[in-house]
Amino acid sequence: MVFTSSQGKELSEEIDKWGHGAFTQALLEGLQGQADHLEIHISQLDAYMARRVKELTQGRQHPTMVRPPDMTNIPIASAQ
Repeated sequence: MVFTSSQGKELSEEIDKWGHGAFTQALLEGLQGQADHLEIHISQLDAYMARRVKELTQGRQHPTMVRPPDMTNIPIASAQ
């Protein structure tokens, strides 16, 4: 499974006040429970990050996720 911060010809936006970019901000929020409450699954994290990065960058950046076709929607973290 691979998450990327943006598509091929896009720039990944960095926000000085956070000390990192929009992708990292969305990932941190998602892993803290915004993506899927207490148990965070791959698909929910992907959907949250796609929506949140779009909001944070006003549609200028589009993260992607690729996973093997036989990989189920497994939980990858717990926000407890």
